[in-house]
Amino acid sequence: MRRRTFLAAASVTALAGCSGPGSDGESEPSPEEADSDDDAYDADPDGDAYDADPELTYEDVPGLDELVDTADQYDYLPFDDGWDEQFTVFYDDYDQRIEDDHSDVAFRVTWPADDLYGVTMDLFMEELYGFEPEAAHLRTWVRFPEGWEFHEDGLGGTKLPGFASRFNGLDEADQGGWGGRAADGTNGWSARLFNCRPDRHPEGAGPIALGTQIYHADAASEYGDHPRWSDPLEAGAWHQLDQFVEVNEAGEPDGTFLGWVDGELSIAIDDLYMRDPGYEDIAVESLWFVCYFGGDWGSPVDQHVDFDDLQLWLWPERPNVTL
Repeated sequence: MRRRTFLAAASVTALAGCSGPGSDGESEPSPEEADSDDDAYDADPDGDAYDADPELTYEDVPGLDELVDTADQYDYLPFDDGWDEQFTVFYDDYDQRIEDDHSDVAFRVTWPADDLYGVTMDLFMEELYGFEPEAAHLRTWVRFPEGWEFHEDGLGGTKLPGFASRFNGLDEADQGGWGGRAADGTNGWSARLFNCRPDRHPEGAGPIALGTQIYHADAASEYGDHPRWSDPLEAGAWHQLDQFVEVNEAGEPDGTFLGWVDGELSIAIDDLYMRDPGYEDIAVESLWFVCYFGGDWGSPVDQHVDFDDLQLWLWPERPNVTL
């Protein structure tokens, strides 16, 4: 198996509880099931507050261009042409609130007041590319509108796209990595971006603070870990967001998650545990494009988020990123 070192040595941003040993199906959690415990976002197993340590520093890790240049598969997915042929959309009982006919934006997800869903859909790697990669990198452009409003409950914001492996040919009762179904190294994982109120960020970053909900086998609660990004977004402006995930060597706590805002590293974790020995088939199953306003709070007003273009880089074998 090939081994590559892309990134210069740096201190790693991580949270307590983020280290340690440890497709088919057409069902998703109902709104009532989907990570609906407001406090669980920051709860440790003892029920104490579980926030990112404000003393942690987000060291600069160079090498983003060098990293993506080594990918074995690259795909550009414009939202203005054919995206609905590449994604599998679930939740027939819920409206998928997508608008792609605006002259000034390629793809808009909307929420009426009090609603939870925008959209949830998957780009399944095996279906589109013929394999499930061991590592994947997503780049997209996102714009929150001026006057964006958070809910006063919980984190107050939305889930946003990320990578996942949550079906794995298992019955729903046996799946993990979503909807409060704890990951255990045999049943799946996920790493989804979210946004939250500045007061739910350890450094008060705003106006649009970011984090990633990471379900992995050594997470602090059944709802995963919720490390925050260091760089917020401005409302009314387009931002380039990059996310890289690499599954762990089976049995080793060395899975990696990296995130960049406008080309600047904003989070770096390299001790995730997604799969046990014997479960090497758990890899990157899908790009989970989910826009869910919660927890269980819903959007306080009618509002939307805009997206433009997706770029994907994939590695069939673990590149073994070294920080």
